[in-house]
Amino acid sequence: MKDDLTKIHALAIETRQWAEKFRKQHKDQFKRNLSGMCAVASAYLFKKLKDEGFYPKIGYARKDMTGHVFVICNDLVIDVTASQYGKRKVTVSSLKKFEPPDSWPTKDYDVLRDLNELEMEQTIWSKTQQFSTYKHEWDYNGKI
Repeated sequence: MKDDLTKIHALAIETRQWAEKFRKQHKDQFKRNLSGMCAVASAYLFKKLKDEGFYPKIGYARKDMTGHVFVICNDLVIDVTASQYGKRKVTVSSLKKFEPPDSWPTKDYDVLRDLNELEMEQTIWSKTQQFSTYKHEWDYNGKI
């Protein structure tokens, strides 16, 4: 279990670093704190975790036309764009003790099984915030 936590945390940090570089390439699309990039970064982390043999899920908090995406894996909440809510760049916390920041769109969230479900939910967001807009740029050959 401790080895899994170490691996998950390392993948989260690696994803955050990837996201910061990605933001620089698309700086007109995303803010410095990665606001607007939660779905892109979380989808990327989701895929990395799956490739490593984990069974991640997508957490999706939404209210009206706003939302926030993060990853749930091994009873952990992993948020690689938490900086947009004044938190550390990467947060990894226990699902049981998880308390969403007050600035989240809502305290309620859904758990989605895969990226296809997230893609369906994201249709309310602008194309620049939808992960499917950029997946062809990933090292994953655009496959979900």
